Amino acid sequence: MSKSAPPSLGTFDGRVTLRERSRVRVRPLLPPANLPDSPHWSCVISGAMRHDARDARQQRVRSAAVDTSVVVGDRVRCRSIEPGEALIETIHPRRTVLYRKSAGRTSQPQVLAANVDQLLAVFAAARPRPRWGLLDRYLATAEASGIRPILVLSKADLMTEDLEEELSAYRSLGYRVIVSSATTGAGIEELRSALQGKVSVLVGKSGVGKSSLLNAIEPEVGARVQAIGEGTHKGRHTTTQAAWFDLTGEGALIDTPGIREFGILVDGDVDQFFPEMRDRRHLCRFAPNCGHDSEPACAVKEALEDGQIVRWRYDSFLKLQREIRGRS
Repeated sequence: MSKSAPPSLGTFDGRVTLRERSRVRVRPLLPPANLPDSPHWSCVISGAMRHDARDARQQRVRSAAVDTSVVVGDRVRCRSIEPGEALIETIHPRRTVLYRKSAGRTSQPQVLAANVDQLLAVFAAARPRPRWGLLDRYLATAEASGIRPILVLSKADLMTEDLEEELSAYRSLGYRVIVSSATTGAGIEELRSALQGKVSVLVGKSGVGKSSLLNAIEPEVGARVQAIGEGTHKGRHTTTQAAWFDLTGEGALIDTPGIREFGILVDGDVDQFFPEMRDRRHLCRFAPNCGHDSEPACAVKEALEDGQIVRWRYDSFLKLQREIRGRS
């Protein structure tokens, strides 16, 4: 005899604000009619959705657009089973999806957040020192996802002249750069203004100061801050899962776990996600099939030799291109 579904008190649409293993926290978009007025509902994923997720994994679905995992930022349809608890039955279509390649050899995507307007790539002036290759992965992923990227330098009180030159290279490509410090308050107002009216996601390695910036922007959020070990200068995780925070006025922010590695998944040629190469790729002799590596008469390599493309960005491009081609 089949097990009957639990009785329903009604349905409502909500926003996923936290995902913890089998439980999902959902905030109703509007006060549910004829249901208890609770700011957050503790939800589980319906059996049908779990079945779809297993099928997707078995078929090695690579498109995050059809990924059935429930993530922070998703708009979902819920069926209440008792006051404050509900089943998630449907994920509404996503405007945008931020994802990376899952850890290991699999080419499956790991969805980090959904329905995001802009990505704030946070990196520290020091402790830990910037990893431009990781930043370039964030930027290429944002470009591929249709999400506006903003570079946020934290710990600006540790700024050096060499670092300012490197930031100028990104500004020249049209990227917005916000220089900030949770210690001195520098750049906090500019950052707060950039967040207004947008759904923003924070990404960055552990220890770069994401939680400190979050506290400076909205002190009541209370994200935990953990000190950086002076001996190792390696960041320690302070946030264990992505979480949604409403901001004062309009806008929301999704804080993600500290990310050490960021495997990229893109459709199409990698050079289209590097602005300095996208504008030159059609000038190569072997366009549109030029790999900008060993080919002759390559406009990208000529720009590199002329100093119009910085070396570390070119190296980031080659590494990503070889990584993706190695998986195809």
